Amino acid sequence: MSDTPDSPTDQTIKRQTESPDTPAAAAPTSKQREPGANGTRRRARNEPPEEASAGNAAPGMQGLYEGMAYCLSRPSVLGLILLEAASWVIGTAFFLFLLFHAERVLELQSNDAMRFLGRTLECVGIGLVGGAFFMSKVCRKVSPILSCTPAFILIAYGLNGVLHSTAAAGWNYPAMFALGFGGGLAGARIGPDLRAMVAPEFHGRIFSLRTIILAAAILMTLFAEALLSAALFEEIVLWIPTLLYFALPLVFALSWIADISIHTRNETADIREFPGPLHVLGYRALRAIARVVFKRLFRYEPVDARNVPESGGVVIAANHGSFIDPILLSCGTDRLIQYVIYSTYYRSLAHPLFRFLRCIPVDENDQLGALRTGVRSLKLGACIGIFPEGEVSADGKLHPPMRGALFLAQRSGASVVPAALKGDYQALPRGAWIPRPAKVTPIFGKPFAVGKDLSKKDTEALTDQLMAELARKLGTEPPPKIA
Repeated sequence: MSDTPDSPTDQTIKRQTESPDTPAAAAPTSKQREPGANGTRRRARNEPPEEASAGNAAPGMQGLYEGMAYCLSRPSVLGLILLEAASWVIGTAFFLFLLFHAERVLELQSNDAMRFLGRTLECVGIGLVGGAFFMSKVCRKVSPILSCTPAFILIAYGLNGVLHSTAAAGWNYPAMFALGFGGGLAGARIGPDLRAMVAPEFHGRIFSLRTIILAAAILMTLFAEALLSAALFEEIVLWIPTLLYFALPLVFALSWIADISIHTRNETADIREFPGPLHVLGYRALRAIARVVFKRLFRYEPVDARNVPESGGVVIAANHGSFIDPILLSCGTDRLIQYVIYSTYYRSLAHPLFRFLRCIPVDENDQLGALRTGVRSLKLGACIGIFPEGEVSADGKLHPPMRGALFLAQRSGASVVPAALKGDYQALPRGAWIPRPAKVTPIFGKPFAVGKDLSKKDTEALTDQLMAELARKLGTEPPPKIA
């Protein structure tokens, strides 16, 4: 090997060979780093920044465009951001109108008006902190459905009480506190919900876009107050509480969609925990309301509900003639009933209801994991409802049961209670959307045990006996026996 220096021609050839444009330089050097998570090359510390080409947008604007595209492809995210923007518009308009209200409507002098303004903001501020603190404690335990809608009800009530008052009396303070408390609930709820709904790699872009939208909403409210006449602005602000009441169905729908987007990512996390006191309280409250409705609509009257054991693991096996069977069955006993359903139903628009009922999703291709969860719940003393037919009957007749209908009871040692839902098909048949005023009567049979040492043939024979008893209580023909 020669030690003589390279000639100018050799040095030129060497530089061209080591150029980044050639395959020989494809491996990263000391000035080149591995691509980042999003596929872009990260610049070294001493490397000068690359100049943006004329055909490409600036990185910041490109991030905003990507955030907007992400929101447009996921209406639940965009709807939640707009809902938060609406709350900021309401808060800004309320603040701008408050002093005007004190001077023009309440006819307070300058000092009294400022004193009224201070007391109002103090009450609203206390409620705001209280609502945010309360939501921070229960955010992970309470669905957006049970927090966003009540929050906007409180906001509407507070605005209506303050803006339509004709005197600066002390009875306005509860309305002021309710306004702040509702604002605190909504403000502390929407941020964590967005964080849970948005993919982690889009957090920065979405929250930057959210900040821009909120700032634009506040500025638009300020410009509207400056451009509109005082009388017109007053009329608009006074209409806000009424508009909020009319918008409650939309708020409920957005919170329902947000709940689905948050919780369907991990569909088994909630059911692995035994229902806590807060869940049991909500379950009993909704069950009491449903019982009153069913009593008037279906002349609902359970028979022999005392056959359901008051404690311990229980499997309630019922016929399946309507999509409202889980609610009809739950109202017939004081036990909190969980259900085994197909995961396709569990991930549907009714997911919040199924999750609230602690339904256990069963994958058609992998049922073992969910069934193990059901066995574990039964050993903890749960009450699980199953529909041996596996699907809603299209004609109201009993159909052959699934082979593994009594699997949970056999593996856990829980007793089985037959339950015949008489009249469910007539009340709401498959494919119908409007309930019919038919009499519905859940009839509970005597509990029986399924021996762990029973053979497969004996278990199938016991399942056929179960279906025969349901047919007898329903007054119909039993289904064909398991082949």
